[in-house]
Amino acid sequence: MAIFESKKITQGNSIRKLNANHFAKTFFAISTTLILASCSGKLSELFPSLESAQNKTENPSRKPTPQPENAPQHLNKPIVIMISIDGFAADYFKKYRTPTLTEWAKEGISARMIPSFPTLTFPNHVTLVTGLYPGHHGIVGNNFYDEKRNEGYEMGKPSSNDGTWYQGEPIWTVAENNKMVSATYFWVGSEASIGGKDPSYFLKYNGKIPTADRVKQVINWLQLPARHRPHYIALYFSAVDDAGHAKGPDSKEVADAITEIDTELGVLKRYIDRNTRDVQVIIVSDHGMKKIEKTADLSSATSLMKMKDSRRGAVAYFYSDDQKMIDSAYQEVLDIQSKNPGLFQVYKAADLPAKWRLDHPDRRGDIIVVGEPGVYIGFKRSFETGNVGSSNFATHGWDASQSPDLDAIFIASGSLIKRGLTVPSFENVNVYPFVLDLLGLQPSRSHDGDLAVLAPYKK
Repeated sequence: MAIFESKKITQGNSIRKLNANHFAKTFFAISTTLILASCSGKLSELFPSLESAQNKTENPSRKPTPQPENAPQHLNKPIVIMISIDGFAADYFKKYRTPTLTEWAKEGISARMIPSFPTLTFPNHVTLVTGLYPGHHGIVGNNFYDEKRNEGYEMGKPSSNDGTWYQGEPIWTVAENNKMVSATYFWVGSEASIGGKDPSYFLKYNGKIPTADRVKQVINWLQLPARHRPHYIALYFSAVDDAGHAKGPDSKEVADAITEIDTELGVLKRYIDRNTRDVQVIIVSDHGMKKIEKTADLSSATSLMKMKDSRRGAVAYFYSDDQKMIDSAYQEVLDIQSKNPGLFQVYKAADLPAKWRLDHPDRRGDIIVVGEPGVYIGFKRSFETGNVGSSNFATHGWDASQSPDLDAIFIASGSLIKRGLTVPSFENVNVYPFVLDLLGLQPSRSHDGDLAVLAPYKK
């Protein structure tokens, strides 16, 4: 440790003092470089030994990619941190103790936010960052089939990281196209190179990463030099949703998950409050959570069982290119419905309610079965596995207009936002133009959001 103790270096040890200064400067430079490289996933370019022999052979003259930089016109713009707490129902805000979220709400604005249909994780996270309804951005479920592509999309599978499945222009893509640095710590689509663009910094999804580590990384990004510092940061937490599914919305596990996330967000808030950087914080969720009260078994619909499907859930899509099979399956489901009134509604694609905006002709299904709030759609084999139908099991996906349990949260706080206001409920497509406005950016594509909904709450 004596190398850093300059007071102990005598006049006769000038060479030692020079070496100490040189080491300190070199150590700082290397540390900064490593932080930047780690965030952008480019450590292998600093250390070629980390690359495979195949990559070395195929790319013998590969040059290091320069670190991302903000264009000069963005350096003095505010930073927006957009935080998603998956499955955080609007009712949780009053039901559970959330000192950090409550403080942000008091310092800014808050609202019950209406999620898009279906109220599922993947569709609504894409809606939040594109301003498009699921039927318009194309991610109509966590799992679904595309009849034109003749292939399926599955959450957590390679298809979910294939940008060709996604329509619209995510916030990070707008930022990157305008030479503004962006960063995502897990967000649906952020690994998919949508429109050929990745965030400057992003991490591949790993649900085992602790909450505290995610917050620390955001703080690390905020500590980067101004030219490399992201101005749009997206941060995602899944623990509340996981607990809600497993134990129900009124469980101790949900309360504990909320406490953990709120506590760690308190670390982030204190860091923001202590520093002079202009940071706007947006907190959202994708949907709420509702207990499963009943199940609807469609196993007796033999034609339906021959069709491709989107799996069990509050909503189920079924696909076929055989019109006779579609007609037969539809009638079979109607027969089940007549014997079990009040469990679900069944539609052919052309008859879907317009309010759901499930307009994507290749992905919405040829037959769509939608459970009444609290009713879970499935088949006998699916009820024989897992804990579907147990007293504590809960899920989401139903129409939020019929079930307030599924409402999401919205909180916004920062120097550009008015203080202490509760905002009337609004649809989540309107978050997108609001965030872009805070960043001083304009999208290059149309969307379904309306800036006029939240613009009155800017200072």
